Amino acid sequence: MKSLGASWSRTTPAGLGTESMFRIAGTGCCLLDHLFTSVNFSSPEFLKVRSLQAGDGGINPGHLTFTDDFERFSGRPCLEALSEVTRGRPADSVNIGGPAIVPLVHAAQVLDPSEFAVCFYGTVGTDEDGKTLRRLLAKTPLGGERIQTRPGTTPFTFVLSDPHHDGGRGERAFVNNLGTAADMVGTDLDEAFYSADLVIFGATALVPQIHDNLGELLAKAKSRGAFTVVSTVYDFRNERLDPKSRWPLGSWDDPYHLVDLLIVEAIWEPLFSLEPETSAVPSSGACFPKRAMKPSSSTLTPRWWGG
Repeated sequence: MKSLGASWSRTTPAGLGTESMFRIAGTGCCLLDHLFTSVNFSSPEFLKVRSLQAGDGGINPGHLTFTDDFERFSGRPCLEALSEVTRGRPADSVNIGGPAIVPLVHAAQVLDPSEFAVCFYGTVGTDEDGKTLRRLLAKTPLGGERIQTRPGTTPFTFVLSDPHHDGGRGERAFVNNLGTAADMVGTDLDEAFYSADLVIFGATALVPQIHDNLGELLAKAKSRGAFTVVSTVYDFRNERLDPKSRWPLGSWDDPYHLVDLLIVEAIWEPLFSLEPETSAVPSSGACFPKRAMKPSSSTLTPRWWGG
């Protein structure tokens, strides 16, 4: 692999830089964050909707709750229940959020646009949040040319912050709506995406149909010579589906051999690993054995334990 910024000879798909540029394409979690500061987690309004046990759909400090689960728990529409928690005040700020879109915005801001082309593939809805997200993104060098608009709700997260929680250490609680991200599929990614020099799948646990097909999508990018990066988030969806099983990375047995760089919090590593008694290192490298990743701060690269 040539150094970043060097001249490249691979054919460049239309619309993603020129042949001499280093091309970065990403997809994954992109949403609008509605940030509420100074929410009192000890208030009667918050305690009314606070989780009583794991997975019941109530709000839990330090954790994420999906809006459909929250509505079942509270017995009311999500926005109505949250309005009571926030005492009817508007969000203190509204920002672009998501562990996929934000790093790509930063990349577009710091890299030389004459040598690097950066793009993001995502989706927004036809609502006001979608218009707001596009307006904010238009102020960045990343832009939103490859973000689709489809009928429905733009993905969003209500971020509730209590700076006095836990003896003044502070904590946040999250209520997330997948919105149109739930409808995004692999065919929304075109040839320009797969043929980029660096292909990033970021926090796809919040883009279910992309996440569940990561094996196929990674294989397609690798077949075109891309360097592949997968960054992860806490997989609340799969934990909710099966709290006792490891978190899958796609529907394939284990697509880790297709990932050149895997980024995951070290404390989550066991949740991606197989149980010790079932692990074995196959010659094909197609499975992910116990402790297949060695913790190194918060960034891990896929390799065998003995490698």
